[in-house]
Amino acid sequence: MGAAISCYICQSRSNPACSDPIKQFKLELTECTPEVLTLSSRELAHGLNGFSGLNNQEATDLIIGNPPSEFEPMKCQKINFNFGEERVVIRGCQAVGNRWSGTQSDLCRKLEQKALQQHETYINYCNTCNEDGCNAAPGSSSTSAWLMLLTVVVAVLIR
Repeated sequence: MGAAISCYICQSRSNPACSDPIKQFKLELTECTPEVLTLSSRELAHGLNGFSGLNNQEATDLIIGNPPSEFEPMKCQKINFNFGEERVVIRGCQAVGNRWSGTQSDLCRKLEQKALQQHETYINYCNTCNEDGCNAAPGSSSTSAWLMLLTVVVAVLIR
């Protein structure tokens, strides 16, 4: 088994250093393992608390997804969304197996579906990456624009 990826694990509701732009000098990289994903999920779930009606347990279950095996590779993940007037940033780990397309995880897809159900919630950025510390980078504006366009198209088609 190769070396594990190291990511920032934080959420801006309880740690302002996690906001964009990230204050890396106040945060440490954490080696991502399935155990770290499980242990950190409750703290990261606090950042999602209230998102489209999610409670802490539902958010925790979304973050963990299918519990990864100890040998499953991990990626870094960053989620940036607005919940009403509040902008929330969540940075963490995600198992490679919990993805559905390219760098977008199953968690991102589920959050986008939930955001469509609540008018005050808007996802600015949700993606994974696979280099140490890569979830410190600001979200790509072109990716965000495509996600926004996709969300609007899906919302129009659903109605």
